[in-house]
Amino acid sequence: MITFAQAKNAEDLQQILDLQSLNCEDNLSPAEITEQGFLTARHSLSLLEEMSQKYKHVLAKDDGKVIGYALVMLKEFSDKLPVLTPLINVVEELTYKDVPLNTATYFIMGQVCVAKEYRGQNVFSGLYNHLRHQMQPHFDYVVTGVAQRNTRSVHAHYKVGFKSILKFRSDTGENWDIILWDWM
Repeated sequence: MITFAQAKNAEDLQQILDLQSLNCEDNLSPAEITEQGFLTARHSLSLLEEMSQKYKHVLAKDDGKVIGYALVMLKEFSDKLPVLTPLINVVEELTYKDVPLNTATYFIMGQVCVAKEYRGQNVFSGLYNHLRHQMQPHFDYVVTGVAQRNTRSVHAHYKVGFKSILKFRSDTGENWDIILWDWM
């Protein structure tokens, strides 16, 4: 039975890293990248611990094993993951509903992942529902960026309730879709 909870200890965080490693773009075939999606950023155990000090990461577990996760990343961590820094810099310059995002209460979806064998079983939406319950009292929005070629992720985010607020091309040539989920 799949359950959803907050990450509680180093073992939970290590299982996040193990699942992350299996799904990073550099560990996948071109066909897997196209069909299943991929992760861009890699975290360290110490960074995951630091990021979860104020708000806990959300986990999906089956029989004690992490089979999905959603990472909470506050804006102040943008410099800790260089691959995400340009994205956050762009977000900080945007306006949503006539409110500059740099003055709004939002957090970054640091990364979301579901184990391959659990995809299509509503784990993704379960992670986001649990995350929303945990974070909505503190934030008006959650914002993230998804590589446009990661169509599985783009569609899954739209299905949950995110909407595009900007499409842009990064200095590395990647086309990104900055998406926001409005909780107000």
